[in-house]
Amino acid sequence: MPHGGDGIPDNDFKGHFCIHFIGSTTHSKNNVDLGHQIMANKASGTLSALMMRLTPYQIIDAYFLAGHYRDQGLMSALMPVSSTNVTPIFSGDKIVKHRILEPAPDHVSELAVDIPVESCEVHSGTCINKSTKVFHLRRLTFVDAWQIENISQQ
Repeated sequence: MPHGGDGIPDNDFKGHFCIHFIGSTTHSKNNVDLGHQIMANKASGTLSALMMRLTPYQIIDAYFLAGHYRDQGLMSALMPVSSTNVTPIFSGDKIVKHRILEPAPDHVSELAVDIPVESCEVHSGTCINKSTKVFHLRRLTFVDAWQIENISQQ
């Protein structure tokens, strides 16, 4: 998508576009960006391999990215087929902001973790409809990818 400043005026392309590769960093913060890495891996056919390496926290961030991108394929990769009871927190054109909170120590194991996440809709720079939900992430074995099994109200 075109974005940012217009480097070549009068060419009917408002802005510029960036090409990101696996492991590449952003301009402004010089960090590897999860959203860019997901899309680079998706384009190269290696999304499954990336999903295997993501932490539960990154899986939650990917969930919100999937909502922002309206990417049903990514959303499906984040949840097992049996997760029919997971209702997206986002809908329509709403911008959703989230903040991951620390899970209670008794809700963390090598195969399961329950992580509270505050989220809200952003309208005119103001956070409204703030809520806290708990993301229940599971994996069958130590080598499996984390997946969102359920999201519940706290």
